[in-house]
Amino acid sequence: MRVFKYRWFAKSSRDNISEKEERYYKKNAKKYLAYSDDTLDAYKAAGGLIEI
Repeated sequence: MRVFKYRWFAKSSRDNISEKEERYYKKNAKKYLAYSDDTLDAYKAAGGLIEI
């Protein structure tokens, strides 16, 4: 299993994400889960994703 961090924010700067942001991230999560390893590697190499 591969784990990626999509967005970073300091918990001290805000309590949580908004409902609109949550819908956006869930929609994008489905898209990213469908990507092949090669596609994820390309996004990672371009700096678009950080694998943790």
